[in-house]
Amino acid sequence: MRQINAVIVGCGAVAEKFHLPALSRVPEIQISALVDKSVTRAERLRKLFGLRNAEVATDTFSILDKSAVDAVLILTPTETHAEIAVAAARARKHIFCEKPLGPAVEDAERMISEAKKAGVVNMVGCNLRFTSQVQTLKRLVSEDFLGQTWSLDCGYVLDYSTWPAVIARDKSGFSPWLDAGHHLVDLARYIMGSPKSIYAKNAPVDAEEPKGIVASILFSKGAIASLHFSWSGPAYLGLRMIGTEGLLSVDFSSESILALKKGLLSFKSSPWLVIKAKAPFSPFCYELSHFAQSILKNTKPLAPFTEGLEDLKVLLAACESIKNDDWISLLCE
Repeated sequence: MRQINAVIVGCGAVAEKFHLPALSRVPEIQISALVDKSVTRAERLRKLFGLRNAEVATDTFSILDKSAVDAVLILTPTETHAEIAVAAARARKHIFCEKPLGPAVEDAERMISEAKKAGVVNMVGCNLRFTSQVQTLKRLVSEDFLGQTWSLDCGYVLDYSTWPAVIARDKSGFSPWLDAGHHLVDLARYIMGSPKSIYAKNAPVDAEEPKGIVASILFSKGAIASLHFSWSGPAYLGLRMIGTEGLLSVDFSSESILALKKGLLSFKSSPWLVIKAKAPFSPFCYELSHFAQSILKNTKPLAPFTEGLEDLKVLLAACESIKNDDWISLLCE
């Protein structure tokens, strides 16, 4: 089996907690180098994950010049993504970049343009698309389990004080929204389709330093999504979809989906159907394996940079809505 020689750029918590453990189960990818501004940090991960043959470096751009490198995994802070991705594309390296693609639409557009010119596989990290729950949910929706879907309610709560890395943010909360709220926006788009407009508010409303953001999104097919995001609370990620024929409920800490079907309500027994959605490995394993297979087979990945751009537009529109206290159109003029 041909292996892809990949460079990891950024040896912080995201690499240590998620990507490197997942890559140990992705035989298609071989880590040829670890790049970080801290040699100590990169060397620590090299030893921790037994990457004896991996080079440790501080200069991303010199590593990209090496012909043996096939791909780069960008796991650095958001504001650095565009510069690294553009350099990787110009060096003809395939690119996996963690979300969000950048702090501004122009960053994402530049990344897309350079990747297209170079003809390289490009993919943004949208790992929830690769969970067994979301894949099962997509299948059930495509099979018309819900009938006409009219509502999605999705919540993500996390406690940044427990995160090993310091995530800088201003008092508006926009930085954590762009970073982690991306999961909610991408889920909504992936499941519901093209959004038309968005209205968002800080929560609690009028708080000097808010603890979350609540957003409503209208979709082109008439459905509405309510997104609830907080960076100051107990960990939770879940969603509920309602349609004319049924209801689907997902708690991502569970290995099953709860479902209700119209006409099956009974007061003598539980009306809930339990649909198994179990996967043996983390979604990061399936995500990175998919990236590798997209390179090996020269196919378009499930989450190319263009998907990351659309997610970013929605995220930034929510910030604009909060500032202006108004609905923001998401349709192209």
